Amino acid sequence: MQINVGCGELRLDGYLNIDRYDDRADLVADPMTLEYEDVDEVRMDHVLEHVAIRETGPLLHHLAGWLRSGGQMVVEVPDMEEMMAHPGPNWLTDIYGVQIHEGEFHRSGWTAESLVDALYLTGVKPEKVSRFRSTHPYRRDFPCLLVVALK
Repeated sequence: MQINVGCGELRLDGYLNIDRYDDRADLVADPMTLEYEDVDEVRMDHVLEHVAIRETGPLLHHLAGWLRSGGQMVVEVPDMEEMMAHPGPNWLTDIYGVQIHEGEFHRSGWTAESLVDALYLTGVKPEKVSRFRSTHPYRRDFPCLLVVALK
């Protein structure tokens, strides 16, 4: 099983798409209220920045608990270090979120180092860290980080 947490309108084929705020998800729920086991992959694309710093550790720990041994957690977030060094024309919403509804506020910012550290604390081992510019239509040329971690 593969789970896409915080999917919004961007559902992934072959995944159980979960979102707390968007009714287009397969399951509308707070992931902290859900229990799964033996999951092959937990994916969070541009979700963690919407979670308050004090809540990220418990959330990551909870989601890591869903993984089977050898399962992977894939986390993509805005690259805060790059955004601060080279703010783009949309810097205000890049940093604070579009704030259309409660789920669209940015409550934390991540660098490669802080994201790797947060994942290590949950018991998963970061294996790959990538920095890139997004090609996604909603985030074209947006500086991003991607970390793949294994349980």
